[in-house]
Amino acid sequence: MMKQEKMDITASVYVKKELENFQNKLMPFMKKTRRMTFISIPLITFSVINLFFLLFQVGISQESAISAVIISLAGAIGFALFKETLHKNKEIANMSLEYMKDRIAKE
Repeated sequence: MMKQEKMDITASVYVKKELENFQNKLMPFMKKTRRMTFISIPLITFSVINLFFLLFQVGISQESAISAVIISLAGAIGFALFKETLHKNKEIANMSLEYMKDRIAKE
């Protein structure tokens, strides 16, 4: 019984160390994707709501055309950032898979 507990403690320390290494490797990429998501979602929401009200409530006129273009540009930037976030998340998943494969191959 004592031997099993000692082995579990050693294994858990090793697992904790490996997880810390894994997190340290991926954390910069994850922070960047979180920031991009944090920026893109409000931009998309802002542009969709404002364009809806501008087009269907106020209507397009000469004066509102410039603001419609600016709002559309903000939405396009938001969607581009969101799509980039999706690509970065796939890269992170691939990086984590490669890291795990390398660690298994070393053992």
